[in-house]
Amino acid sequence: MARFRSISVAVEKEEELPAMGYTGASVTSKGNVSATFRVPGLVTIPCDNDAHNFTIVELSLKAAMSWVSVPKIDPKTHLNARITNESEYTLLAGTASVYVDGSFISRTTVPAVSPQESFDCPLGFTPSLDPSIRITYHPVLKTRSQSGFYNKTAMTVFSQRITVHNTKAVDIERLKVLDQIPASQDSQIEVKLINPTLTLPGEGGLSKRASVIPKPETWTVDTGVVAQWDGADEPSCDIETLGRDRKLNWLCAVPAQGKINFALEWEVTAPASAHVLGL
Repeated sequence: MARFRSISVAVEKEEELPAMGYTGASVTSKGNVSATFRVPGLVTIPCDNDAHNFTIVELSLKAAMSWVSVPKIDPKTHLNARITNESEYTLLAGTASVYVDGSFISRTTVPAVSPQESFDCPLGFTPSLDPSIRITYHPVLKTRSQSGFYNKTAMTVFSQRITVHNTKAVDIERLKVLDQIPASQDSQIEVKLINPTLTLPGEGGLSKRASVIPKPETWTVDTGVVAQWDGADEPSCDIETLGRDRKLNWLCAVPAQGKINFALEWEVTAPASAHVLGL
């Protein structure tokens, strides 16, 4: 036995629609979990147990475009849009189809978004959109040494070089490259970030007074390249937890036909007799 969801609508006088148009609806009441819509004219929705789309409203929202890559996992770059809900409506959580220049790219999940809030919408990988951003994740270099006589300590320095090549004829204003260093769960093992020289909140003599709200730290690596703990540029950034997962990123502005290089270096110190896993 088929079960159908009840839909209540207020029917008005049917109007002739222009060619290639669509029937819209106006919102008569709205909330965070439900809304009531007033539909003009007659709308026929087949009862065939299949999902059907009905246009409620078309919104033109501003989006800040950026490219994002995690070369440690995959050197591909994907395009991301940070969209601000400048409408008066609360966007309910659900799935959405993503189209770029009229072509279907993927399906994504949209969270509940209140007016003036922002959310991220991935637009797919650039090989299907634009293969002109090339990122090389070079093999990591390891340098080992020992110190101490009775209590010997082993120290290993890891050096990871990353190259970004923009083969476009235009500049790339915002490319985010993410990476991560290990986080020690043992008091005998110390992991120290060497390059870029970012410090964790609460370190480096930062004030912890309640009246002082520290700003997320950034480090200028080179012209157009700024390093920071991942999440530092998020509106909901929590300064106290920033960097605890040891994730960081570089915000890059790459000129047309340009190439940039930057490095990630960290040091692991442990007793020489210890066998450290996960490096």
